[in-house]
Amino acid sequence: MQKSFFPNLESLRGLAAIFVLLFHTKKETILKLIPFVEKGHVFVDFFFVLSGFIIAYNYEKKIHTFIDRKIFILKRIFRLFPLHIFVMLFAALSCIIAPKPNISETYITFIIEFLLLQAIPPFIFLYAYKWNVPAWSISTELWTYFLFIPLLIRPSKIVTIGIFVTIYLLTYFPIIPSLHLDGFTLLLRCISAFALGNFTYKLYLNNNWLFSNNLMLSKILDSIVLIFICLTFFLSLHIVKSYYAELVLTFLFAVLILCATKEHFILTKLLKTRIALYLGKLSYSIYLTHSIIILYASKFMSIALRIPWQEQHKTILYPILVLIFTVIFSHFTYKFIERPFKNLYKRFI
Repeated sequence: MQKSFFPNLESLRGLAAIFVLLFHTKKETILKLIPFVEKGHVFVDFFFVLSGFIIAYNYEKKIHTFIDRKIFILKRIFRLFPLHIFVMLFAALSCIIAPKPNISETYITFIIEFLLLQAIPPFIFLYAYKWNVPAWSISTELWTYFLFIPLLIRPSKIVTIGIFVTIYLLTYFPIIPSLHLDGFTLLLRCISAFALGNFTYKLYLNNNWLFSNNLMLSKILDSIVLIFICLTFFLSLHIVKSYYAELVLTFLFAVLILCATKEHFILTKLLKTRIALYLGKLSYSIYLTHSIIILYASKFMSIALRIPWQEQHKTILYPILVLIFTVIFSHFTYKFIERPFKNLYKRFI
């Protein structure tokens, strides 16, 4: 049976990639006042939850044998690595053009990041210089596939949510604050959010509680979820400690994904616009390339616009240029890298 396509989720993924980009470019601009931007790093958790949902949706009934798992891993490698390799080579070229201090000491980290080993021991202890910052999440996702696909594809609901709660509390509860979002906790963060996404899929299979047959109640639920997300983002800036807010937001992201699977989701008209769907299609490229584009946007502002580096981070022009350049660049990386390799693995795997 042909799996259906969720345009709402595709567009939400694109918006999440944009918020991560703006988070890395906000600096001292007015964008810092926008909670979704100031705490934009939390949208990486949205990617993890969504990935857990989509993987379960697409593969729950397909992975039974060792061969099935091997094919699944090969497909994920073909999905993640081509663009990653291109960006890494692009980053290396950038360092040749504009050498950084002590670059000779970072060759080992290049190999670690090139092979996406930075999320697992012992490599997390050697990984100091980041050639492409967003690649850490690609590494955690890849190793989540390797380590937990046999467990997460078809467990009971209780097992799945138990994995999420246990690991996420270990990751976010500030028993050892210095471990928050560092080293091995990054991998735990992905595993737990992935497990939550898998659990979210199991709720999707029995979606009567979403009031899918009652349009008014469904819209009310959508509104409540969106209000709580906005409120949590706001509180994370002013009242609630960041790690508590991030924990709550991850659960809210799961509910948002459930709501967005409905055809009559309250934001459907917005999310089905051509620009939203287009950004969703480019989301992986936007996410993975924007860190490199930041360097070139800064060079452009220095040379072409004669804006000193110290002043760039204070002007709204900086994130706008990075966004424009990244979307343009992502259009071509999607067209000439992502899509051809996607067609290739569909053909041969």
